[in-house]
Amino acid sequence: MKSTNQRIKRANRHTFHLSAADIARIPDLMQEKHGNIAAVARALGIDRAALWRRIEASASLKAIKQDIKESFIDDIEAILEEKALAGSTAEMIFYLKTQGRHRGYSERSELKLDITRISREISALSDEELNVLLKKAGLNGLS
Repeated sequence: MKSTNQRIKRANRHTFHLSAADIARIPDLMQEKHGNIAAVARALGIDRAALWRRIEASASLKAIKQDIKESFIDDIEAILEEKALAGSTAEMIFYLKTQGRHRGYSERSELKLDITRISREISALSDEELNVLLKKAGLNGLS
């Protein structure tokens, strides 16, 4: 059984010894495998971590990975929209909760606070006024 260090050294060796043809195959394999890095690494005979290092070192491979991810999201959105339009209640609710928030379709309330204004108002309170507020909130107040 190989130690972790041996596997890492092997992965590093494979990364740096990929043939030019294998390196050229990475973008096509990324498309073919729908961005599944483990599947691409297996097809190249290298460790997944080694492939990640190769991708991180290449602006063009990073862009391809991001494009694949965005395309996948687009595909899933299209399926979601089709199901919602076909009358699927679960998909309609999900869509409204995520895309209809600006119209009030949300399970949670969002509270927007002007922290600067609140901080100024609290700073303007006397210690006595602040103690009264803290006690009303169930806190001990100022020491």
